[in-house]
Amino acid sequence: MTQQRFWIRSKVPMVCTDLGDVVQMKFSRRSCVKALAAIALPLRLPMAVARSQPQEGQLPRFFAPTPTGVRRGKPLPVRFATTRVLFETPRGLPNAISCTDEGYWVADQGDDDRPSVVWFLDEKGNIKKTIQTKATDTSGVAFGNGKLWVCANAEDNQGIYLTGVSGRTLEHRDIPLGAPGHGGGCHGATWHDGHLWVTANREQGILKIHPNRWTVDFVIPFALPQGLTRYHGCAVLDGAMYMVSGGESNTYAEGQSNLIKYDLATGTIAEVNLSWM
Repeated sequence: MTQQRFWIRSKVPMVCTDLGDVVQMKFSRRSCVKALAAIALPLRLPMAVARSQPQEGQLPRFFAPTPTGVRRGKPLPVRFATTRVLFETPRGLPNAISCTDEGYWVADQGDDDRPSVVWFLDEKGNIKKTIQTKATDTSGVAFGNGKLWVCANAEDNQGIYLTGVSGRTLEHRDIPLGAPGHGGGCHGATWHDGHLWVTANREQGILKIHPNRWTVDFVIPFALPQGLTRYHGCAVLDGAMYMVSGGESNTYAEGQSNLIKYDLATGTIAEVNLSWM
């Protein structure tokens, strides 16, 4: 990850978002999964449906959530970011990414009957290594301490699978703050400052987890402005935590993904970045 760019996971293509001017993607996770499952021919799925970029005066408005019951807080800054396709990932249901200096770990979602694989890709998208995991419905992956932290999100298989780069499963752990076996699933993960960060579904927040003690050192609550209901991948850049989010949609034309920016030190929401292809 560079100083100027923010990498986000997507279905099929790998994309890079420049946070100079704003962000909004033309697909939803749900509609994209359905479309991929429906096609029988070995074709690549187009990532986006072209739409006109809104002008400055047409930008949607978002307001900070409040804990007091007031409907909305102060208006949030809204910016555009430019999204570029870098390369196509291997065919399947790529649903998580971890970026390193050596390349990209991309996890296939798999399904309830097919455990996920994780590919290690070079900067051109070539497969350098394929690792079989025990996670199913994978929705997050992070690389840290020389291991992969693979996030299982199936109804009957949740938590974090510690997996060696050789492919050997080292350990299976519940997400903290829940009863044994009931930690819940998650929709994203990243490694930063010697900690694993996960977007935890049950806890409704981004948890900073100490990898050895397996305790939560900090929580960033999901602050979803009005109209945004979905929470996904997370990554740290320049002292801020970014989380992919979006609203409900039924078509590619309706679908959009945004980047919610949180202050990493306080956990407060700072702005919403709208991506545009």
